[in-house]
Amino acid sequence: MKNLSHEDIEQINTMKNYLDSLPPAISVKKAYCFMITKEDINSLLSQKSNGEMLDGLRVYLGAYMIDGHAIPNIHVIACEKDEENRYNDFEPESENFIKQDLPLVAHGKPCPTECSKKKFI
Repeated sequence: MKNLSHEDIEQINTMKNYLDSLPPAISVKKAYCFMITKEDINSLLSQKSNGEMLDGLRVYLGAYMIDGHAIPNIHVIACEKDEENRYNDFEPESENFIKQDLPLVAHGKPCPTECSKKKFI
């Protein structure tokens, strides 16, 4: 882990500026950041049927396409470490694994709309 750098802040501001430049009709879906609560994290990490905690989280970047503009979104899924210390997306433990049994995903609470007054950036 490392501390937030000036380059990190520059990248965040680049995305904010891009989102702010979108036409008003498109910007209804814009989000500068996403809050993932402790409860979300615990739900993701504790979904193994044997009660063990999973080993990490992976954040997938997604996007809404509106009038040719990509509006970022996130999808957070739990991961499990294998024997080779690689992190794999968690698959529910089921003899009859089917598409309806997909693991839990957190989408986060977007800002704007669910922002606090106090933020670092």
